[in-house]
Amino acid sequence: MKKIIVLTLVIVSSLLNIDCQAQYESLLGDSATFWSVKSDYSNYSAAEFIEWFGPNWQADTVINGQNHQVLAQIFETSNVFNGFLYLYEDTTQGLAWYRVEGDTTRYFIYDLTLAIGDTFYLNSQSTSSYYIIQDVNLQNGLIYQDLGVLLNAGTADTVHLELIEGTGANVGFQSLNGHALGNGNEVLLCHTKDDSSVYATSLTQYSGKCWLLNSSVEGAIERQAYKIYPNPVESQLFIEGLERTTEYFVYSIESKQVLSGNLYSNSSISLETLPAGIYLLRIEETVLKFIKQ
Repeated sequence: MKKIIVLTLVIVSSLLNIDCQAQYESLLGDSATFWSVKSDYSNYSAAEFIEWFGPNWQADTVINGQNHQVLAQIFETSNVFNGFLYLYEDTTQGLAWYRVEGDTTRYFIYDLTLAIGDTFYLNSQSTSSYYIIQDVNLQNGLIYQDLGVLLNAGTADTVHLELIEGTGANVGFQSLNGHALGNGNEVLLCHTKDDSSVYATSLTQYSGKCWLLNSSVEGAIERQAYKIYPNPVESQLFIEGLERTTEYFVYSIESKQVLSGNLYSNSSISLETLPAGIYLLRIEETVLKFIKQ
C-alpha cells in the first residue's frame, strides 16, 4: 500500500512540474517582427509600424535589471522614424510590457494568466484604469482575453478590445498607452513574424491590407529586401538591394541620430567613428539592426 501512495505522489509531482514549465507564444519572431496599426491623423488614415529585427539577440538593453528588446517606430505616410520602444516579455509567465523613451514606467501589454473575472491593470502616460476580464477563449491554440470594452464605437472600425497571446492588443499594444480608448480609431491591421502573417484584422474594409498605402502583406514584406553585411561589423557596412540613390540614417540604441547620408548601388557606410555598440540603420521604411565591434 505504501508503494502505491509513493508512486501516486511522484506522478502528481511530475504533472505539476510539467505545468510549471508551460510556454506561452512570444511576441517576437526569430529574426524579424512588425505590427502595422491603422490610425487616423487629421481625418486621414495612415499606418504606424512597430518593428523588431534580430537575429536572435536576447538582450538589446537593460532597464531596471531586466533585458528589453528594442523596437523602432515608423509612420507610413511620411516615412518618419518616431523613436524606440523597449519590450519586455516572460514567455514562461505569460507577461509582457513595454517602456517608452525617457520613461521607466512599465506599460502592460497583457497578463495571460488572468481568468474571467480577474482584473487587468491598463496604465498609460495620461491615465490608468482597471478592467475586468469578461471572456477568455482559445483560437488556433492562442489565448484571447476580452476586456469588455467597445473601441471606436459608432464607426466602421468598431471592435471589442482583445488581448491576444503572441500579438498584444487588437488595436496595437502601444495604442493602449495614453488610452482615451478609441481616439484615432486605432486598428491592428496585421502582425508579421519572420515574413509570415500571424494576425490580420477581421474588419472587412481592411481585408488583405497590412499597409494602407500598399495593398497587401506581401507588399509590406517586400520592403525588407535590403540586406546588410557583415554583422557584426568593424568598419565598413555594406548594403544589398539598392536600386537608386537613397538616403540613410543611423541611430544609437538611445535613439540619437549619429550618422546620415546617401547610399548608391554597391556602396557602403563607414562606421570607423562610431564606438562599439548596437545601432539601427534606417533606409526608407526599413530599419535594420547591426552591431559595431
